[in-house]
Amino acid sequence: SSDVCSSDLELGIDIFQELYQKNARWYKAVTLVYYADMPQKEVAKRMGITLNALEGILKRARKWMIKRYKDQYDRLHDI
Repeated sequence: SSDVCSSDLELGIDIFQELYQKNARWYKAVTLVYYADMPQKEVAKRMGITLNALEGILKRARKWMIKRYKDQYDRLHDI
């Protein structure tokens, strides 16, 4: 339904606002890799870090997002 889509969008906006406040480097890495669809190698170069460091950043950011928002996401989708 459109309500779920709207709620998903609001949750996405909340996540990114909080992610930016939590760690600006995580935010930059996540947005470039997942939303700008930039290759990880290019993102690492642009950020001045190694590919391994980028992968670590992405892993920590995903872990934080899942931990922080899993309950809200599950409630939205009646899981």
